[in-house]
Amino acid sequence: MVPMPRNYQPRNILTTDRTNLEKAFNHRIETGCSIRTACNLFGVKVSTLGDAFTRSLKESDGRTFVPKHQNIKKVFTDAQEHFIEEYSIKISRMFYGLSTRAFRRMVLKYAEAVGSPAISDVWRRVGMATRDWYYGYMFRHPRLALKAPEGMSLARAMAFNRVNVEVFFKAYVEAVERHSFMPARIFNLDESGLSTVMKPSKLQPLDVSVFGPFKSVLRSIQDDFKLSNTHVPITEHMLPEMACKGLGQDSNSNSFISSNSRRHSRSCAALPEGSSTPCCQGRKKIRACILTEDEEALDQLR
Repeated sequence: MVPMPRNYQPRNILTTDRTNLEKAFNHRIETGCSIRTACNLFGVKVSTLGDAFTRSLKESDGRTFVPKHQNIKKVFTDAQEHFIEEYSIKISRMFYGLSTRAFRRMVLKYAEAVGSPAISDVWRRVGMATRDWYYGYMFRHPRLALKAPEGMSLARAMAFNRVNVEVFFKAYVEAVERHSFMPARIFNLDESGLSTVMKPSKLQPLDVSVFGPFKSVLRSIQDDFKLSNTHVPITEHMLPEMACKGLGQDSNSNSFISSNSRRHSRSCAALPEGSSTPCCQGRKKIRACILTEDEEALDQLR
């Protein structure tokens, strides 16, 4: 059995120019010439013009041209396909993007809900739209794309809002203006370097000489804390103090600080000269880590 090509062209597709066919039809009606003569004048096949007269006798009075209707059954109308597109985009922005199979199952349910008369038996047998229909739909709607979904915590998505971001930056700006922190003393200490979940991963260049030794020390500090406090979970607010202990024990602490001083991304931390006491303000996504001995400055950030 030979599979059907994806870009299949039906054999009964119109190959004759409708304008010339209509002109040949009207010319024969007006002049009374033969079908063959009209076909030679306008370059139309004899069988095609003959079918036009037969169709006119069946559907009209035999003297009015009736165009041939394509027998193409569409599952959805253009408006319904546009609704599927908008719905897919909406749910993807709500962190609920569909896989290919889930999308095809959803399409079948929608076709049954709107009462489409052109639902294929294959759709009902497999319980979803066919792959050929899916690829054709994606070709007709280039706004949609198939991509690997990115994991997103619901708590993180809900917490990352305008109010929380404004609170963070307001506290950060007040701390920087009050103590005149220089850019060279502001470091990025987000979850890429400090994490409450220690799991193995592929080594990267800096993991060998900088982050690897530091994470090993930090992991041992966290293990000691768990043994001493069995019922107390490690939170992000404890990471600055553990990081300070880890930097003091790690021989590559200077390399760690110098490498992080060049990274300014999602969150920032300020470190004044001669300071050692940690404090932390922020959430899982945005962390401001201020290392200072000034209690008044700490109160401004709490």
